[in-house]
Amino acid sequence: MFNLIKPFYMATGKELFIIRHAKSDWDTVVDDMDRPLTERGVNNAYQMAERLKNDGKVPGLLLTSTAVRAFHTAVIMHRVWELENEALLIRPRLYMGSQDEILQVLAEIPEKEESAAIFGHNPSFTDLANRFLSEKVDKIHTAGVARFMFEEGTWKDLGRLQLNEEFVDYPKRKRPVK
Repeated sequence: MFNLIKPFYMATGKELFIIRHAKSDWDTVVDDMDRPLTERGVNNAYQMAERLKNDGKVPGLLLTSTAVRAFHTAVIMHRVWELENEALLIRPRLYMGSQDEILQVLAEIPEKEESAAIFGHNPSFTDLANRFLSEKVDKIHTAGVARFMFEEGTWKDLGRLQLNEEFVDYPKRKRPVK
């Protein structure tokens, strides 16, 4: 069900990673915005960052929600991918934003950027991923990644661009041995 790879036909285009925050701690009595990651969440964030790095799939720009759990997930991946400090940006509208609000955030990405990752929350991240996926998913799992390659175009036109490749992955997903 989640082996959603389509061949990539173009050499250039926009690459979008929709990354849900890793597992957060519901036992801590704090405001939703301040919920930290669990130990499993931290480990899963590292696991997924390494997995993407080993696959040669690393975005150039990271945009994260202001929530601690999303920001911490983004920081872990930023560190594993050895990106410049300027590659990590906080975008408050990613915290519980609608699909349209998220698309507005993406539309503001400088056109020189060919790949970007957003870090945030369900249900809006699953809804946005399902907007592009050929096979819909029930949810983007914690620390899960939906990756999309679009034809050449602008971030402003992302919702209208031809999709050339799609892939969904998450920590517990069994991957084929290479």
